[in-house]
Amino acid sequence: MNTSKRSHPRSVNKSPSIKGLDLLMNELNTKHADCLKLIAVNTGENSSVVKSYISDLDNSSFTLCWEYSDSSPNEEMIFTFKKSLSTKTEIMSHISELVDSAITDLKV
Repeated sequence: MNTSKRSHPRSVNKSPSIKGLDLLMNELNTKHADCLKLIAVNTGENSSVVKSYISDLDNSSFTLCWEYSDSSPNEEMIFTFKKSLSTKTEIMSHISELVDSAITDLKV
């Protein structure tokens, strides 16, 4: 999975959509906020992350945004899947791998 920080919105040239991605994004942001926070802490290398959420999700990538409790500016990063995914299960699997890596790296 590739990652990149960005300051501009992602282009609208997206791959064909998987039905229900808005619901999946909402579920991830509400039910798995702690997991997203782990990814943000691990990626941003700053433990003062107080909020993390997915702002954009499709079958080729997702954008993770996070906010800090200190004076650090908010950040966001695009996580690009190595290949275009065709199911919500595949997307969840990739995000779960990032969480597992964060748990290992952060020794949680």
